[in-house]
Amino acid sequence: MHVPIRRRTSAQPLFFLTLFTRYPKAPYIFIDVASSANQKWREFNRRLALSEDLDRYSGSLIPADMAGSWSEADHRDTEARLEEEWVREIKRNIVALLQERGSLVVATSIAEIYGSTITLAREKHLHRAWDQLSAERVVLPRVTKPKTRDQTIRPFAGPTAEASRSR
Repeated sequence: MHVPIRRRTSAQPLFFLTLFTRYPKAPYIFIDVASSANQKWREFNRRLALSEDLDRYSGSLIPADMAGSWSEADHRDTEARLEEEWVREIKRNIVALLQERGSLVVATSIAEIYGSTITLAREKHLHRAWDQLSAERVVLPRVTKPKTRDQTIRPFAGPTAEASRSR
């Protein structure tokens, strides 16, 4: 499991931060920490780009504090859109994996559950996806204990919301 390390979003990776371990739950923890670091990196790059823009356009009609608040609002909107996309991707992955396997042990299936969102999404996104699927009666609800990584995602045994609506 690895995380590409770049200077800017569009830049080629300088190197890959790679996890080597035999501990089966380590990837789950690694992904969560990498996701948090990626969020901080996106915020750093936003602030850097804003600073460069303010330097470039100093003396313009738009005050710096107004430009900063616009940038922050755009960043919040972008992060919210990303998070929604990640939750949708995780939901699709869970549904597909359940059809293939029947149940998912979170700790050992985490790379497949996250799919293309790996190191971007984290536990809170998995929780949202799981809770939404549970509300849709696709999977059984998660519990608060044990830890999420120690749980198994199982399909809902009764009629799904879709089936009960069609009656």
